[in-house]
Amino acid sequence: MSVFAVTGASGQIAGKLIPLLARQEGCEKIIGIDIKPPQEKFEKFEFLKKDVRSPELKEVFQANKVQVVFHLAFVLNPIHNLNLMYEINLKGTKNVLKCAREAEAEQVIVTSSATAYGAHPDNPVPLKEEHPLRAEPGFDYAYHKREMDLLCQEFAQNHPELKITIFRPCIVVGKRFENYIARVLLHPFNFFIAGADPYLQFIAEEDVARGLMLSALKRKEGIFNLAGEGWLKLSEIWEIKKRLITLNFPEWFIYPAVRLGWRIHFPMAEFPAGAIDYFRYPWVVDISKAEKELGFVPEYSSRKVWEDYIRWREENPLGFWQTRRKKRIEKRTYQQARQEIFTPD
Repeated sequence: MSVFAVTGASGQIAGKLIPLLARQEGCEKIIGIDIKPPQEKFEKFEFLKKDVRSPELKEVFQANKVQVVFHLAFVLNPIHNLNLMYEINLKGTKNVLKCAREAEAEQVIVTSSATAYGAHPDNPVPLKEEHPLRAEPGFDYAYHKREMDLLCQEFAQNHPELKITIFRPCIVVGKRFENYIARVLLHPFNFFIAGADPYLQFIAEEDVARGLMLSALKRKEGIFNLAGEGWLKLSEIWEIKKRLITLNFPEWFIYPAVRLGWRIHFPMAEFPAGAIDYFRYPWVVDISKAEKELGFVPEYSSRKVWEDYIRWREENPLGFWQTRRKKRIEKRTYQQARQEIFTPD
């Protein structure tokens, strides 16, 4: 029988992963770790209010005889508090790895990101796991994913007794799951950056969860890209939901404009200027390694994921604003909870 631990247990990916794990015959218990509990109730699930930076995780893993740790806690949407973002993303990951090793867990499964490769004009299409990670500091989310990924790789080399599995999913969207990239692609106008028409990929949250579960069941270590089959050009994405206006932003305008908007906290500027490259250059990934070694076959293609998301948004016109309001409330609650339970040195 296996005992699993999931950090970031209140997140959307965890909400899909935990039921999958609970349905496995060999699953004895799932320990959820977060600073606020998930809204749903799960079988075989026990929630513990802990910060991923807390050294108490070692005792949690030991007391529950945790064998596999899924580390999903990460600041998804960019925030202006870069120190806090660094603390959670990098120091949190380092602490989870350290505590898992000291508690003699068997495996740690980490969600990195395809953004860690960076968006560059010379990127091959598609990128494979052996290609270098070149995300740059101008986009903190991607750069932190790169640094976290490299940290995990180094940890795996130094501590071969602990299996480390790293997943690099592309853009994840779902009916009630969105991120800043998806929101930008839903602006009321088509846009291009300096005439560029890059390829993009999407993956359903259910497929991400299934890939994570497969690696745990097979105790498979290594690095794996995750994406829906195929990819779409930006122009094809616009065709799926047609708009009346198409804008082509010149390079000399868009970077300074987004940089200024981010600096003054303009509501529509949801990310720093470095993220513009991800709408200009390719960063799609090859998933053949996950297919071959894990038996991972995505249920939904990139096109299907985006079409379903657009359809859901059209059928739920108030869903966007309800989601945004919910996120603002969750953000305040999250910050309050974090301040209550843990203050870094």
